[in-house]
Amino acid sequence: MTNSQRLAAVRQTLRAWYQEQQPEAPWEVAESIMIRDGFYCGRNFRFGTLRAVWFVEEEQVKIYQADGSLLHAFKTDVLETGEPTVKLFEADGEESSEPETSVEQTPAAEEAPARRAA
Repeated sequence: MTNSQRLAAVRQTLRAWYQEQQPEAPWEVAESIMIRDGFYCGRNFRFGTLRAVWFVEEEQVKIYQADGSLLHAFKTDVLETGEPTVKLFEADGEESSEPETSVEQTPAAEEAPARRAA
């Protein structure tokens, strides 16, 4: 899993956890990068009165209450990627999960129209 995929999975998991805890509250998050000794070490998320810290090397996310006490923690090495699925639409309006097999060829350099310099 790439770093961007892991970040997407962490965001998705935090959002799902928050919506489970506060179903009526809107998901509004502030996010910042954490740097230690000049190196990237994780992310800091603030939502509602809570704060979550993703420790990249430890593969953990810890969620803290406003008073700083630990509320919840989970390991990031078990997260699934939240990769979006791509749906293709056929001409008749029905969805298809199969990609189109025909590829339009671009003209070769000698076939392309010549351009004049200005």
